Amino acid sequence: FKILFSKIEIALAGRAAETIVFGESEITQCSINDISCATNIVREMVTKYGFSIIGPISSKEIRMPLDWKSAQQFTKNPVKITLPGPMTITDSVANNYYDDLKKLGFDLALALNEEIKALVDAGCKYIQIDEPVFARKPEEANTYGMENLERMMYGIPKDVQRVCHIC
Repeated sequence: FKILFSKIEIALAGRAAETIVFGESEITQCSINDISCATNIVREMVTKYGFSIIGPISSKEIRMPLDWKSAQQFTKNPVKITLPGPMTITDSVANNYYDDLKKLGFDLALALNEEIKALVDAGCKYIQIDEPVFARKPEEANTYGMENLERMMYGIPKDVQRVCHIC
């Protein structure tokens, strides 16, 4: 994402330089296009790369099994996969859609459950969920966090080792 931020900085710097040198009334078409370019990059960061939630959460593309297989090919020992939990994700994204964090966590848990099932189907037997937000927000953890954690693991066979890490 550093490249995207750099492109935004370059576009805005061009506009700023023209404004300083020529003034607002003499800005060139290139500089006007720079603002449009920066806007498009930010829009893409939100819609394509998930920097903000602007609609209902769903699992559109399963990716974790590829990461696990990539790591597993380098060792004969089992590889553990770690995923952030719903409360941790909820606490670290810009949300412009959900009015209810419990519902956001519910939908995240369902999407994460699909990833975990795909991991298990690929052969992963060790899965860790990181939920450090449980320690900071114990009331929410008790109210709906544990329920969403269980929802993430729904339908996972008993022979799969599950760990929840709370810092």
